[in-house]
Amino acid sequence: MRNLWIVHDDPMITWVAEGAHPDDFREAAQRHDLNRMAFYDATGRIVEQEIDNLGALLRELRPEDARHDDILMKDRPPLEISAGKDQVRFHVYSDIWFPHVTGVLDGFTDFPPTHDNPLAKYHTPRLNAFLEEAKAITKGAWYLDEEIYYIRKELVTDTRIIV
Repeated sequence: MRNLWIVHDDPMITWVAEGAHPDDFREAAQRHDLNRMAFYDATGRIVEQEIDNLGALLRELRPEDARHDDILMKDRPPLEISAGKDQVRFHVYSDIWFPHVTGVLDGFTDFPPTHDNPLAKYHTPRLNAFLEEAKAITKGAWYLDEEIYYIRKELVTDTRIIV
């Protein structure tokens, strides 16, 4: 199998915690091991490793497609936690988390995405558990940013990606 996922420059999904600080979520993020990601290695076998940069991993796995690195192989962590004024935002930049991917690096242009992504069953449950815990420890409002890109909106709720 091939890695059909991409890493985009803009967030595909963002969850928001109002009245929060990033430190409120660091322990939960570590506990849920959010950087342990599944991907296909060079032999087509699914492996899991700690990954800090999904774009760098994808360029390593698909060097023949590195010409797309300015658009589809951006340097991004699996989950980015950023702070704004009295809020924390949780950004996902890759469709590696979703049960379906576009496969655009292989020339597919189906939208909404229809290509199965078995990798999501490995790491997405950890993300979902983290999101549920993050919502529970948030003192203010918790919500899903309405701007959802590149994925099927029915697969996303305020605390999970449905796999």
